[in-house]
Amino acid sequence: LIAESSKQGALEVSEQELIDNVFEFTETTAGQVMVPRSKITAVDVTTPIDTLLEFVMHEGYSRLPVYKGSIDTIVGIVYAKDLLTLMHHRDLIIVQDILHAPIFVQEDIKLKRLLRDMQRDKVHMVVVLDEFGGTAGLLTLEDIIEELVGNIQDEYDDEAPLHAQQSPDSFELDASIRIDEANEFLPEPLPESDDYETLGGLINLRAGRIPNVGDAVAIDGYTCTVLEASPRRVERVRIARRTSEQ
Repeated sequence: LIAESSKQGALEVSEQELIDNVFEFTETTAGQVMVPRSKITAVDVTTPIDTLLEFVMHEGYSRLPVYKGSIDTIVGIVYAKDLLTLMHHRDLIIVQDILHAPIFVQEDIKLKRLLRDMQRDKVHMVVVLDEFGGTAGLLTLEDIIEELVGNIQDEYDDEAPLHAQQSPDSFELDASIRIDEANEFLPEPLPESDDYETLGGLINLRAGRIPNVGDAVAIDGYTCTVLEASPRRVERVRIARRTSEQ
């Protein structure tokens, strides 16, 4: 019904994508969208207060996992606002006293349920455990909402430009860029269609799936190489004009 409505023009492409996301969201698990353990930023509970304060102020994290001994033993979450409130009395700060109890979830929990639980309990970050009880990753409320509405950029994020020219025939683009916007600066236009609105949508259609990082998709006179992607979407792409030999 949704696909037919889109074909008949009853739905904009962006509206169809949002509806599709809602349906896919019901089956998506925490393990599919979490920040994996290899990318977790955390500190040991024995970290000196001055070091912890400096780290929080320079890195801009609002919440930081704290572990004891190893990342598999997360003992709490420290809130930047708590640290900054006490920074003028840093000699009195005892990290263990300001830790918030961590919330643990399994990798296979569905996001639909997890979102409801986090909203009910007013929790913004959870620790995702693997089948052996070790830390598999982290998941924030923002991560979950982004699965529905796309990337949420705030004033503290290091925002990559929507597009950057690397050479006369090579560009790096955010996959969310609209095709008509990209065609304003690309040397040869990309094909436009009612079936997609963005570069990511075009790449998914040509690939017949959501490509992985490193995958290359040929689109007319271009080779589009995926630089960044999540299990749900292409995020960053390098697009280069193909030579006659390619």
